[in-house]
Amino acid sequence: MHCKKGSMDLREVAGTTNFAYEGETWGSLLPINSSLREIMSERMNRTLSMLDHHPHYYLQPVGKDDWSFSVIAGKTYINSGVSRTIIARHFLEASGVAPIIHGVKIYHFEKRRLASYRSITPLLFSLSLLVLFVM
Repeated sequence: MHCKKGSMDLREVAGTTNFAYEGETWGSLLPINSSLREIMSERMNRTLSMLDHHPHYYLQPVGKDDWSFSVIAGKTYINSGVSRTIIARHFLEASGVAPIIHGVKIYHFEKRRLASYRSITPLLFSLSLLVLFVM
């Protein structure tokens, strides 16, 4: 495993490591959907408020230390920043900008080494348990 700061194309995101979002899709996680659980809706509303006051946050290449992704066996998953990822993808695409976020942490796990990482954190690396998003 290695970690670096870089750019993430949000179209490459397959899912998240956060099980609170199990069964959700990119569209169902938008705050306009009335079926969202209350905690998700609150988080999304805070994220939308941040977008309203600081839209440049999504365009700047720095300042995103608490937003991270993992690339596991060639698939990208959100570690932290699920609400921001959902909002950013829709905001950037609606603005006619490629949905690419800069300055985020990206953890890369080499396929040949996954077996050893599974023994350290079995929940994260049980690939069948990762939550997938559907477009």
